[in-house]
Amino acid sequence: MPETSFDRLRDLEAGAGMDGQHGGLAANLSLALIVCSSPINRIVVSRIAEQAGLKTACETPQRAAEALFSQRPGLVILDCCSDHVEIHPIVPAIVDHRRASGTRLPMLIVLSTKCLPADAPFAEIADAVIAKPITPDALQPKIEQLVEDARGR
Repeated sequence: MPETSFDRLRDLEAGAGMDGQHGGLAANLSLALIVCSSPINRIVVSRIAEQAGLKTACETPQRAAEALFSQRPGLVILDCCSDHVEIHPIVPAIVDHRRASGTRLPMLIVLSTKCLPADAPFAEIADAVIAKPITPDALQPKIEQLVEDARGR
């Protein structure tokens, strides 16, 4: 059976290959992982994040958990569909990374067409929810604020 990102994360949590340190899980606050089904939305959101001074990596929801593990972004921006179903696989990965690092990183911004219902899988872990349609005026200041707060400025 192929090894998953969750298996490797458990190895890292146990200290495998890192002398028991969690330093390998440190989030990169200059990197944002953009997770969208739509290639156009990935481009739009990544350009906004770049205007906020971040480097970006873009992934589909299906590949997002692996990218989260391999790239360790400080910020994840999730573009949700109307029923919020397609993003479910990334939620445990974000929670696991936060638990392993002992921080609230990666931060999470959810882009949603409507308010997140209380039972949405990421309602409790989202640091911000931005209503669609996505505009630089709404998203860029929130990105800048979260990154600045995380850097302790």
